[in-house]
Amino acid sequence: MRALIIGGAGYLGGHVLRALLGSGWEVAVIDNLSFGHRDVVPKRIPFYGRECGLIVAVEDVFREQTFDVAIYCAGLNGSAMSREFPLHYYHNNFIAIYYLLKTLLEQRVYRFLFSSDFSVYDPDIDGEIDEKTPKNPQTPLGRSLLAVEGLLRDLAENCGLRYAILRAGVLAGTVPTDGFLGNGSCALLNDIFSVVRGRKAAVTICGKGTAPKNIAPKMDYVHVCDVADAYALAAQATALENGTELLLGTGHTLTEEDVVHVAERILQRSIPVNLRERLPWEPAHICVNYALAANAFGWRPRRDLRDCIESAWRAPEKFPENGHKMSIS
Repeated sequence: MRALIIGGAGYLGGHVLRALLGSGWEVAVIDNLSFGHRDVVPKRIPFYGRECGLIVAVEDVFREQTFDVAIYCAGLNGSAMSREFPLHYYHNNFIAIYYLLKTLLEQRVYRFLFSSDFSVYDPDIDGEIDEKTPKNPQTPLGRSLLAVEGLLRDLAENCGLRYAILRAGVLAGTVPTDGFLGNGSCALLNDIFSVVRGRKAAVTICGKGTAPKNIAPKMDYVHVCDVADAYALAAQATALENGTELLLGTGHTLTEEDVVHVAERILQRSIPVNLRERLPWEPAHICVNYALAANAFGWRPRRDLRDCIESAWRAPEKFPENGHKMSIS
């Protein structure tokens, strides 16, 4: 079996790449390296430094080999940034995927895994989120992803596409021996590590009693290796209903203050914090019901927040600045 990973040189894509290789897949990667690193992809793996939304840039990929499934891990994230640059987000998260899907169908690649996120839901939602929870995005990020999901549904109904949508909670952790992957862990952990290493004075978090609605947001932190395992299982699953939405998390939530306290115990350091208010478009509560993934192929999270923190902390720090760069045009 052969998979094409779009965004396979990034944080999520790099872990998905390793999960597929561990399951015996042959893999190729397309990545424009705007956020990823070339060294994430092993030298033996075919790599194409291209824009996936330019048909002329990816046609030769399909001339060289065929694929059983394409896996998209190249979406932009960041709700606040999407409000500042909505056109850029729609270009990357919708228009580029439109041209990618057009190419895939022309090349008879009919299986597609799409990495979406929880910005498609109302930020004030309360309670567990499952595949039946109504969508109500409040940012260009969420609306652009939801537009893609509508496109996927139409292509499935009319053009033979078979797809699944995967959403994960807050990704954290890494393969602890791989520095090229370790520095992509969630922003909160990166900030905590920066404080411990003396690069920042304090971590800024949403705290209790802040507006709106006087709550401290609670998130579901899930280890990226567990999520990558789910992608590998979904890629090889043949019984998934077309259009399945797989939600990946632990079913447990923590405030950012909780995460800081756990990190203090693990790292044996006091971590100063500054409090800020939750912004209206930021989620108040993400608690993932992963029952569908469990029932579909027995997926369950095997790691907890301690594993997330310890693995990311132990990873060699090859990119202290995280390597993230963004070109707005």
